[in-house]
Amino acid sequence: MKHPLINQIVIVRAYNAGVHIGTLEAAEEWVVLKDAYRIWQWDGAFTLSEVSHDGITGGKISRRVDTMTIPVGDVGEILNVLPDAFESILKFVEGSKK
Repeated sequence: MKHPLINQIVIVRAYNAGVHIGTLEAAEEWVVLKDAYRIWQWDGAFTLSEVSHDGITGGKISRRVDTMTIPVGDVGEILNVLPDAFESILKFVEGSKK
């Protein structure tokens, strides 16, 4: 069965790999994110559920990588991200204009 969030922007929380946001390409043996960013720190939301829905007001987001792969066994959750929330996250990408 195909994961219901394939081709959508998601947040992935992994036990060892941290928190990432990107377009979900696969979620079988590996969770594969295209155009992915690592979320190092955020302000303005208490949980990742709030980050995915409401966005952030500050934080540290890594520069984009083309592809991020995480073993599916390391993934704790995959959350869909609303467009306005994604836009707020992109404002805090390291090296971007603020």
